Amino acid sequence: MAPLGHETSEAVVIGPLGRVPAARRVPLARVATALSVLLLAMMAVLGHPLRSGVAPSGIVSLQLAASPDVAGAILDSWAHVPRARLLWAHGLDLLLPVAYAVAIGVGASILAAASRAAAPSATIAAGSALVAAVADQVENAAMWVTILRGPGWDSVLPTLAAATVKFAGLALAIGALTTSAVIRRRAMADAGPAPS
Repeated sequence: MAPLGHETSEAVVIGPLGRVPAARRVPLARVATALSVLLLAMMAVLGHPLRSGVAPSGIVSLQLAASPDVAGAILDSWAHVPRARLLWAHGLDLLLPVAYAVAIGVGASILAAASRAAAPSATIAAGSALVAAVADQVENAAMWVTILRGPGWDSVLPTLAAATVKFAGLALAIGALTTSAVIRRRAMADAGPAPS
């Protein structure tokens, strides 16, 4: 079995990221993964003051607010936080979906190319990550309305619905990517050491 990132079969992930040339997949996956981790770390630092009694998960609590009253209480609990900090924390979330969709999608392409058996679950991972990223951006747009205009059913419900799809899509993507990695590892073990 060839090293990770080298083509061993014609198995590919269906979708736009499946067309990334094989030689560029590993570097792109590393950059996208590093960017995802960096953005998450920056958002955690910026969002730490947003944790409160009514928003124990910070900005995620606003994403999952089930009514304008709950969203309003969360926003009120952030009155002491500089507005710029909240806008930066949410603004970085516009970049995160792009980063994680590329990281998962390209990672899935690498696994599919390395093991034909891993291709079906890798395709599920890439597709689920793309759905999650699109839902994440819908959620971001609706949350901008809530933050800038104030909470209403027309922004809170779309935020909640999109956040639910996002989290479900990410859970499925991570599970499918893990499955692909396990399948690839087993295939490598069954094949024995690669010839020198």
